[in-house]
Amino acid sequence: MPGSLSFLLTAAVAASSPTVPVEPIGAIVEAARTHQLVAIGEEHGCDQLHAFLRALVRDRRFADAFNDIVVEFGNAKYQDVIDRFVRGNDVPYEVLREVWQNTTQPTHIWDLPVYEEFFRTVRAVNASRSDRRLRVVLGDSPIDWDQVHSRDDVRKFANRDRWAADTIEREVLAKHRRALVIYGGTHLLRPGGSLVGLLESEGAERIYTIWTHVSGALATLQSDAASWRAPSVVPLRGTALGGTPFGCLPGGVPLN
Repeated sequence: MPGSLSFLLTAAVAASSPTVPVEPIGAIVEAARTHQLVAIGEEHGCDQLHAFLRALVRDRRFADAFNDIVVEFGNAKYQDVIDRFVRGNDVPYEVLREVWQNTTQPTHIWDLPVYEEFFRTVRAVNASRSDRRLRVVLGDSPIDWDQVHSRDDVRKFANRDRWAADTIEREVLAKHRRALVIYGGTHLLRPGGSLVGLLESEGAERIYTIWTHVSGALATLQSDAASWRAPSVVPLRGTALGGTPFGCLPGGVPLN
C-alpha cells in the first residue's frame, strides 16, 4: 500500500512487546474474538485508510469474525436502502446515493468516491458468500431534509453520537452481534459524551479502539516509530503514546 499509514491501538490490552507492530487485519480479527465492538478512527476521505478498509472487508476472516459494520457516513433514514443494496438487490443509483449525500453533514466529504466504493465492496463480498453475510448499519441521525424548515428542525438530529450509541445498543449489542465501527477519531474519545464514551458508560464492555495516524511525524513522540511497518497495529501500552488519545490532522498536525 503506498505511503505511510500506521494504525495505533489504544485499547487496554496486555502486550509483551508493546512497540512491535503487528499485521493489522489479523489483529482486528483477533480483537473481535474478545470484543463485541472494534472501533477504527477514520481520517475522513483518506485514500490510504480506505484502501485498507476495503482490503479488511474483503479478507475472508473478516466476515467470519464480524456481523455488522457501523458507519458514520450514511443517513439511517435510508437503512432499508443499504440493506437491500448490500444483499445484492437492484437499487437505482439516484436512490442509493441519498445514503451518503443526504446526511446531517452538509459537506462534500461523503461524496468522495471512497465511500461509495466501500458500500460496493461490502456488496461484492456478500455476493461471494452464501453462508455468512455482512450488514452495514448507518449511524448518522435520520434527518429528512424535505422536512427541515428551521434551525429547530435541524437541532432534533444534532446529537449524532447519542443516535449512533442507541443504534449500536439496539442493532448490535442487544442482538449479541459483533461490529466494526468506523467513525471519525473524535467520536472515539473517552470518557465523556462521545460515541465510545456513551457506550462504555452505559454498560457496554470496553471497546477495542484503534486510532489512525497518517504522517511521518509520529517518531517525534515515539523514537522507534520510524521503523514500524505501515500499515500496522501497534499496542500503545508501555509507549510514550500510551494513555493519550492521538490522531493526526491532514498534513501531520498532531491532536492530543
